[in-house]
Amino acid sequence: PDGRRRGIELEAVARPSPRWRLGAVANLSRNRIEVWRQALDVYDETYGWAGGELVTVYDTPPALSPETILGASVEWLPRPALLLALSGRWVDSAQLDNLGEAALATPSFAWFDLAARFELGRWLAAGSPALTLRVNRLLDERRAWPSGYSYPYLVRGGGGDRIEGVPYYYPLAPRHAVSRR
Repeated sequence: PDGRRRGIELEAVARPSPRWRLGAVANLSRNRIEVWRQALDVYDETYGWAGGELVTVYDTPPALSPETILGASVEWLPRPALLLALSGRWVDSAQLDNLGEAALATPSFAWFDLAARFELGRWLAAGSPALTLRVNRLLDERRAWPSGYSYPYLVRGGGGDRIEGVPYYYPLAPRHAVSRR
């Protein structure tokens, strides 16, 4: 209840000619939780378990909420029944939990998709039939991890307490093609 999400979403489309369409989107935000309390396991400097403790952090980013998402697309109609499209997206890093530790975040990533759509209405009169082929993750990006979770813990030592942890990521599928009729 003590959090806020503020931002802006922008979209722009340009048609430099009847055969070309250019698009761009941006989602820019600042997301925060005022006060977050979380129980953590506590380990000593040799990583021997030493109990548990409730940790409080202030003005922290919420889990899985990237603050910047950018996208762009180009569509081309080389023939009236054929559409070719290339699109790309860049996603900023996002926290895997609500503690705000940089080491417990997804890395930022980008990917590109390619699509072709062929209208079949010239040969089939029923409805608006089309054949679509889409190649997702065209460049076979291997470090696109948009989601996951973490195991944060507190390490207690002579120099004070520090939060550490282990990030776990859910990967996106590698390059793959999808067709649709």
